[in-house]
Amino acid sequence: MKEISKRQKAIKFIKDFLLLSLGAFIYSCAVALFLTPAGTLNGGASGLAIIMNFLVPKVGTGTWIFIVNIPLLVLCVWKLGPLFSVKTIISVGLTSVFTELLTPLPAKIPMLNTMNILPAAILGGIFAGAGIGLAFKAGSCQGGSDIVVKVLRLKFRALKSGSLFLIIDGCVVCLGGLIFQSLDALVYAVIVVFIQSKITDLILYGQDGAKMVYIITDKQAQISERITKELHSGVTYLSGKGAYTGNDKQILMCAMRKQQLPQAKDIVKEEDHGAFMISTSASQVWGVGYTSFDAKEL
Repeated sequence: MKEISKRQKAIKFIKDFLLLSLGAFIYSCAVALFLTPAGTLNGGASGLAIIMNFLVPKVGTGTWIFIVNIPLLVLCVWKLGPLFSVKTIISVGLTSVFTELLTPLPAKIPMLNTMNILPAAILGGIFAGAGIGLAFKAGSCQGGSDIVVKVLRLKFRALKSGSLFLIIDGCVVCLGGLIFQSLDALVYAVIVVFIQSKITDLILYGQDGAKMVYIITDKQAQISERITKELHSGVTYLSGKGAYTGNDKQILMCAMRKQQLPQAKDIVKEEDHGAFMISTSASQVWGVGYTSFDAKEL
């Protein structure tokens, strides 16, 4: 049994390695093929690397990515454990190497060399977000602000990752705007960071948002049975009492994916046209069919 466990761990590490390698390559494409040639920025360590390459062009952006990440990788090893640190070091190292290898390509490919800043910012945001998302899925990160945010949240769990990223990336982007002396670079960097965050969320969490539905009806049994069978969603009975009538009521509560809401509405309408149905957005749902309780938090 112990040997099987070791084998499973080895297979998982290999899968994670392939996934983070793909993520590093895609992220490098964002930096080397779109952002750097167009003269626009990104947040985090890659943004700092682009700034440093602008100031010291003899040192490539890929090399600067690794140099900027060195103190952060030391912090990662100290605070975030050996396995995560090893994967992150590999991810940062591959990103640095791939960026250096890809950097000469725009000069040789006219389509990349003549690309306007807006499409470059959009494509850069898409590729960077995809690379970050794949790195997270592999149990690592792309270094930079990812490490800082993760370490801060170990100490201050109440802090929101999105707010921390906004502060850190905002500082890098503003610094770049001052050094580049370009308002255009600053504005397009905001576009890059925004698109990057959306693509990262899409890869990590998918496009399935969740809805929390409350149904007040006299046909509780029929509606709950149909929701369970047809939508494969669990239903919970809540005890309630009508303030006007004083009658006891059983309220149905159900978490479901947003795509299932129209079908749930049809079920309620068909079973009890006089029912009262409330739908609210559920930003986070943990449990079977949704995010695992063991899922790693950034």
